[in-house]
Amino acid sequence: MKIGDRLKLTRLKKEMTQEEVAEGIISVSYLLKIENNQVTPSEEVLHLLYQRLEIDNLFNERMNELMKQMMLWYKAITDKNEWKAVEMYENIKKMIEYFNDAEANTYFLLMEMRYYLFMKNISAAEAYRKALAMVEESLQLLRQHSDYTSSEYYFHFTAYQYLLSNNVSERDFEMFMKNEVLPYFQKHKKYEDVAQYAEYLADYYERCRKYKLASKYYKMSYEFLKKLFIYRREYVEKSDC
Repeated sequence: MKIGDRLKLTRLKKEMTQEEVAEGIISVSYLLKIENNQVTPSEEVLHLLYQRLEIDNLFNERMNELMKQMMLWYKAITDKNEWKAVEMYENIKKMIEYFNDAEANTYFLLMEMRYYLFMKNISAAEAYRKALAMVEESLQLLRQHSDYTSSEYYFHFTAYQYLLSNNVSERDFEMFMKNEVLPYFQKHKKYEDVAQYAEYLADYYERCRKYKLASKYYKMSYEFLKKLFIYRREYVEKSDC
């Protein structure tokens, strides 16, 4: 969540006016620009605003640490490290409850779906049912918006609904993944998601003994993981310059 969004959300939660927050620190017009993410305040101003709104001054650093931990958790899942995945899940869940941040909560929910799919292959039937209930609840919330089918989360949650449910047509799953999910994430250059969903589709074809198609989508998954690796390496190299 951006600084301006966090300040505005906290101010509204505390039912404070912009005048009350800005008084003695900055002008109301400048606070408005900060809340709209049009300007970035100095560290001194930000510290004073955080004090007035009683916001943890180390929030951004702790949020970065949370995101780092979630990526390590995701790696444990993809590496099929059951012990580490379970241990990290419990720790990250506590961190999420502490932050209560909408963006972090949504990202955690998506990661949690992948975690439950991983655990399904072990024994966690109860967790599996819980995950499906969470997905269906999320889809219900999305459907309250008229343009929900254009949302990234629609594709995520619908895909997980197919993956988690035993009462859906496998043919429908195949068509949805091939014709909607993969093209959407390819178009938006979400390489990690393309790789993940291509692997799920490849797994489906392997179960159906359609080995040629399975090979095709395993290869797609690998190619997009390579793209992701190259992209991240280039990003790090640019950051170091």
